[in-house]
Amino acid sequence: MTSNSDKDHPEKFPDSQNPSTGEETLQEEEFPSRDANREGERTIEMDDDGDSVDDSSEDSGTGQQTIVDDEQFGVHHRAGDQTLVEIPEGHSTDTPDDPGATYVSDDDLIPDDGGRTLEMSHEEPTADESRTLVDIDSAETDGLKTMVDDSQVGDDFDLSKTWGVEINAITDPGMTIRSAEIEQASAPGNHTIPRRELVESGKQEVARAEYQLLNILGEGGMGVVWEARQKAIERNVAIKMIKTRMAKKPKQVEKFIAEAVVTGDLAHPNIVPIHELGQDNNGNYFYAMKHVQGTPWNKVIRNKSLHENLDYLLRTCDAIAFAHARGIMHRDLKPENIMLGDFGEVLVMDWGLALPTEEFTKKDLICSTHGMGGTPAYMAPEMATGPLDRVGYSSDVYLLGAILYEIISGYPPHRGKTSQECLAAAMRNKIAPIEHHSELADIAFRAMALSPSDRYQTVKEFQGVIRDYLAHEKSLTLSDRATKELDKATTTRDYAQFARSVFGYEEAITLWPENEEAH
Repeated sequence: MTSNSDKDHPEKFPDSQNPSTGEETLQEEEFPSRDANREGERTIEMDDDGDSVDDSSEDSGTGQQTIVDDEQFGVHHRAGDQTLVEIPEGHSTDTPDDPGATYVSDDDLIPDDGGRTLEMSHEEPTADESRTLVDIDSAETDGLKTMVDDSQVGDDFDLSKTWGVEINAITDPGMTIRSAEIEQASAPGNHTIPRRELVESGKQEVARAEYQLLNILGEGGMGVVWEARQKAIERNVAIKMIKTRMAKKPKQVEKFIAEAVVTGDLAHPNIVPIHELGQDNNGNYFYAMKHVQGTPWNKVIRNKSLHENLDYLLRTCDAIAFAHARGIMHRDLKPENIMLGDFGEVLVMDWGLALPTEEFTKKDLICSTHGMGGTPAYMAPEMATGPLDRVGYSSDVYLLGAILYEIISGYPPHRGKTSQECLAAAMRNKIAPIEHHSELADIAFRAMALSPSDRYQTVKEFQGVIRDYLAHEKSLTLSDRATKELDKATTTRDYAQFARSVFGYEEAITLWPENEEAH
């Protein structure tokens, strides 16, 4: 891949100042540690009616995490294990008398480093077809302009119009945030949902139960997640059940069903499956899903080799390419939402922000309500500025590029002390510099181009260039080894060494015909 000049490549900007705008860029140390100790934080959840649900608990635990497949989990630490479970339908808000309270809603997978979801309250902005693009940073990367939509992000652009005034109080840029939702589809059509017998352990009726509820893994404003035994085939599963009070709200029932239908449609080895959507004897909805043990990628990403991390990224790409083929966007891809199973699995979790497109074949079965959403530290510019109709499959490509950037640099692309600072960086596509330029850096920056048309057009295309890089790297390693063998053979007159060097060069050329060292 062609290298970019210092002038044209965003990562070459000095840490202190952007040469084109004179604006200061954030230093690496300004990004809060994502491994910070969050003990003592209090979680306040609120449902749609403003009723508070205090799910505070004294959680502790070390070691492995038990991943209960759901796109909306929180962390409830248990003896020796950490169990990722649902943080349901509500959200919390800081209050003047408790600035340390934690914002939480139900649509985020929450590992123990504190990643959370905040749902904002405001109207979705309308699209403006008169928008023009202007070159703010005057930087180009292999012909890709770093441009900013001036009508959306001028100097007086108000983030609170898109994200609500609460955004000013959010200090964790690694938190998933959500805007207010708007209905995008009519009410669901005919949907046959069977009734199942769910019985708690210890009750007399357990013998005839289809699911034996063993113990609660977690609880939030919208639902409860149980570890359960599926009696027919004697396997343990996770059961997410909507709470009785939430089941009385049609909007929440529709949202619960949509969540199950969308995620259940994604039958792929790198996406944890939903087994069944049903109703219990009281008419309350639930869905059963696979119970998986593993570790969130963000917990170990810095301890893994480059090749291991690239393998995880490529398998994540497999899942997202499949989702796109089914008409689903993820919108919240980040290492925190990728689970590494104990037996080599790589699982894309947290589909709470998943956005069905017109290509989704089951869209008539669900009532779809969606708003803006994502994680500021990783967001594509259009995800930060809105409106929602600007977000597309290319936004997921950007997020995959942001993960690649983090693999290379150790940090997300948009850095700041708060979500607001990261959103401001995201909407202008300000990306913190990378110390050492590389072919992988070129790939990451291409994927994170401001204009969607300048990015890789599909996830498969993005995967392809990473695989090419891996082939190049292996080819260069082989040719380097062959050169050393040849040098030794020249000195020792050892025919076997000479033969090994020739074979090494041939294999290097097979992997990468343009390898000049091998010719």
